[in-house]
Amino acid sequence: MTKDSGTVGGTAEKLAAARDVGARCIVVARPAEGGGALSLREAEDALLREFAR
Repeated sequence: MTKDSGTVGGTAEKLAAARDVGARCIVVARPAEGGGALSLREAEDALLREFAR
């Protein structure tokens, strides 16, 4: 799991490293301007839905 820190933060390198070892990577993006962040429960539910596929 990593935040989307952009080019300066090394996001591409982090994703490449995860791919190299066969790991699934969760990237947390910054909420859109004016948008609200998810609660902990909402984030957990979203992750459970995503990985139940």
